[in-house]
Amino acid sequence: MARRSLDACPLWELQCDGAVVGIVHAPEAEAILTCTAQQLAVWDATSHAFRRGVRGRSFWQALSYAPDLQSAIMGGRDGTLVLWDINRGEAKRELS
Repeated sequence: MARRSLDACPLWELQCDGAVVGIVHAPEAEAILTCTAQQLAVWDATSHAFRRGVRGRSFWQALSYAPDLQSAIMGGRDGTLVLWDINRGEAKRELS
């Protein structure tokens, strides 16, 4: 049985500081979050404009919206979890 090839069609090109290792979208939040090894970035879901970025100390590997859609939680390779306020660009809480 032959395998079908899927052609990739980019939604838009992101100007990030490295390879994107995580991406999440919640339509209610009207934002898309991306995660590189060193940065959380917040993008406008409609215009695709960059809103803000937050640099971290860890090598980030996982990303998710918190239930309030105003925060994101990121997991680092070193076992650190950080809860970020995505509107202020500040860490609310850190667990390690």
